[in-house]
Amino acid sequence: MKTKLFFITVFAILGLSVHAQDANFSQNFSNPLSLNPAYAGSLGCSRFVADYSNTFSSIPGNDIIYCASYDQYVDRLHGGLGLIFTSVNEGSGTIIKNDINGTYSFNININDNFRIRPAINIGYGHNKLDWNDLFFGNGTTTNTTIPNNKLNVNYFNAGAGVLFAYKNFISGIALDHINQPNIGFLSYSELFAKLTIHSSLEIKITDNTNLTPGIIFQQQHDYGYSFLPSLMLNYRYIKFGVAFRLPNEANPDSFIGMLGFVNNRMSIGYSYDITISKLSSASSGVNEITAVFKFNCKNKEKYGVTHICGF
Repeated sequence: MKTKLFFITVFAILGLSVHAQDANFSQNFSNPLSLNPAYAGSLGCSRFVADYSNTFSSIPGNDIIYCASYDQYVDRLHGGLGLIFTSVNEGSGTIIKNDINGTYSFNININDNFRIRPAINIGYGHNKLDWNDLFFGNGTTTNTTIPNNKLNVNYFNAGAGVLFAYKNFISGIALDHINQPNIGFLSYSELFAKLTIHSSLEIKITDNTNLTPGIIFQQQHDYGYSFLPSLMLNYRYIKFGVAFRLPNEANPDSFIGMLGFVNNRMSIGYSYDITISKLSSASSGVNEITAVFKFNCKNKEKYGVTHICGF
């Protein structure tokens, strides 16, 4: 059965100015390039990340996010290179958003304990609207014919970030969509700039146990803020985490629990994000699975930034 998305029909067909918001991940620190381009090459290893997120919604048709990234440190460039691909499937294929971004981060060793990593990223995006899957409120489909180029939007994207690492403390700032590209199907619609500020600290309790508190703040125009404190516990090969997204009208508060496996070469985590606020009943929960693989770690001691294994 074709997806029935009345709210998309209203905005897309009538040509109102609709401004888009970025996809949100629950396991942010496990998918570092989606958080800050300055994480490219930050482990001193080669790293591959795969992320799958499925949002269950009261509106027919789930929202699904696929994300894959690769980054490594390159000696000749004195920094890291990264590539990240994200695909967002809204309303079971009614709207599909694909983007790919390339990243370069430059490593500055102030001393043995303090590093600064400024970075830039440049990307390309393609959004597609499946006109045949749109339904009006009375249950009838649209038979309106419009040019094919009105159903597809292509755009360029630019961003920047910086990472500060002192011993086991990491903090960073990132700004995505600096150029604020037009992504509207039938009218002008900006992809607004997004500000991200994040910090995390790894606390070694025993030889086999680490505790990592973290916090992420994100703001994207009038969609409100996202404020996410988290706590991750690693014991031997098991990691367990909890996080809480604080409430506002655009991003209702939710509780996140995560359980996973981690060793020196890989990390796999499953998280469940459940909305607990009365501000929104559209989402009944988010399932997310993230897998991280690390290899070729010859530069880890010299350039690596630690505790990229949790939220």
